[in-house]
Amino acid sequence: MTNGGEDTGAIDSGAPSLYTPEQLGRLRITLARSPYYCEFGYTLKFLFANSVVNQVVQIAIRFMDLEGTRKNILKNVGITADRAINQATIQIDEGLLFGVSCATIGIQNDVGTFYAQCSLYLTPDLTVPLVTLFSGFCTTNQPIAWPYAVTPVTLRPSSYAVIQGSTPAAGAQAIVTVPTGARWEIISVLGLFGCSVAVANRHVRLFYTIGTLTVIQAINTFLQTAGQLGTYIAGSPWPAQNMAYGIVQYTTLPTPTPLVMQGGDTINTAVDAIQAADTWTGLIVLYREELRIQ
Repeated sequence: MTNGGEDTGAIDSGAPSLYTPEQLGRLRITLARSPYYCEFGYTLKFLFANSVVNQVVQIAIRFMDLEGTRKNILKNVGITADRAINQATIQIDEGLLFGVSCATIGIQNDVGTFYAQCSLYLTPDLTVPLVTLFSGFCTTNQPIAWPYAVTPVTLRPSSYAVIQGSTPAAGAQAIVTVPTGARWEIISVLGLFGCSVAVANRHVRLFYTIGTLTVIQAINTFLQTAGQLGTYIAGSPWPAQNMAYGIVQYTTLPTPTPLVMQGGDTINTAVDAIQAADTWTGLIVLYREELRIQ
């Protein structure tokens, strides 16, 4: 109650009720189901990081206005595979927020390849959220949601993957570069090297370069000669071995793996006495990847 514009702290018992007792009873049941009453301008911000090409995430929001009308939202967002943070923003009206979920629907993915975070902000221009609803990894068959249907994967799991580098021109070395933002744990590397008829003893090595420093040179004493095809595999715990099968030589290059490499680091061949018509296939790298979420 006010007296001459001054708040006396007393309850104005003469003010009309906003709701009838019946309406208030129904509203209390509805309010009890959601801890978040949202005003106009409240915004959901989503952060995504992804390493799978052509990936799409589906966002589902369960929302109800104060009149009891459901205003659910379903939105699909394409996410780049560059492992960088992608952001999506959805502004919601006044009402009650009951649930939010995310699941990948573009490509079937392993746990650890797609990260999702959802936070609720009072206004879209704020940088500090009211609350973070969920944060973790999700797949097509294991969505991440609030309220939690299952316990989300919040740790940084690694997923196995394989990649083949591009085939270099004749007489050139083969190389694979770890993509920007990636963190690879190298398991093994395989490459096929074909010698032309030019007479020379080729000596194959494999260089692992972190930053600007070559930290490992994987070598074997085997010398590959004219007309031979060599299959080279690098990894651990294989000792240096050679085995011939016809004109094909199978050669191991001992390497202390697993070896952790990050964006921009390289794996490349270094062949002594390589000839102009000698050829490499693209290097095949088996690795485990961990998304780097800052």
